[in-house]
Order: sequence, then structure tokens, then C-alpha cells
Amino acid sequence: MDKFPAGKKQTRYLAVMAAGLLILCLIAVELISSRAPAGAAKDAAMQLAEKVQPNVTFVYDSYRVTDSKSPGFPLIIAAEGADEISLSADSGGFVGWNPPDYTVRGLGTEVTVAPGDTIYWTPLTEASAPQFSSGCELTVSVYRSRSVISEARIMIRSDENGVYTGTWTAVN
Repeated sequence: MDKFPAGKKQTRYLAVMAAGLLILCLIAVELISSRAPAGAAKDAAMQLAEKVQPNVTFVYDSYRVTDSKSPGFPLIIAAEGADEISLSADSGGFVGWNPPDYTVRGLGTEVTVAPGDTIYWTPLTEASAPQFSSGCELTVSVYRSRSVISEARIMIRSDENGVYTGTWTAVN
């Protein structure tokens, strides 16, 4: 035989549920009232942005148009936690050359890539008569949630033999 009739069981169940709901509400109020002010949230976001720094991998130590294994100087730009990375070249341009077909595609002087993707910089300019750029400054902008969280510069220079090398120069 049951200790409690059916009506009392339901009343007891509702009382326990109401007490649990009350406790959850009290916890929520405490969390909301102890939340940091908006300025502190912005400071925390800035600290996170400072920790997200892009880095570049130069796939080859140097690049030469005439005896290269690729259609441009291959770069891999990565930044942990970034959504996308945009690159801008002050001379030359970018080309894509990826699987499955490995068709070279001109991409212009500005390109957006996913972190960790390989992009190729070429010294060839898009003039009517092909010309070679003697070097370039690449601007790298790292985005998260459509906001720039970090920027960096890459310098690419050519020596007298037409050999291009890259240097990671500055991070903002």
C-alpha cells in the first residue's frame, strides 16, 4: 500500500520542482549581478586578440620564377582562433593553385583565405607586358567574427639573381 495518495504525490512533486526552479533562478540572478562591467568585457576581448597572433610558414626558403616547383612563392598563414585571413600585396599578386586540378588562377592583389591554407605570391604584375616586381610588402589581417583582431607584415625581396625570400617583419 502507498504511503501517500495520488493527489499528495503530485503536490509533493510540484513542490520539489518549484524549489529546484527557485534555486536555479537565485543562481541566475547571482551570476547576472556579479557580471563584469562592459569595459572589462572589452578589455578581456582585447587581451584575447593580443594572444591571437598570425604566423607564416615559408614553404620554401626562397623562390625563383624560372626554376620553381610552384607558380608563386608559397605561404601558409595561420592564426589560432581566426575565422579568416586577408592578404594585400603592394606589388605582384596572388595566385591559387590547389587540388584537385592544380589550375593556376590569378587572384589579384587582395585575397582572403582560411587559416592554414596555402596561397602563392607571384612577382609577375598584370601589366600589358609582363614585368617582375623586385619585391613586395604583404599586409596580413586576421579576422574573428568579422572584426580585425591582429595585423602583420611580410616583406618579400629579390636579390640580383632573381631569387625571392620572405621575412616576417611586424605584428600589430
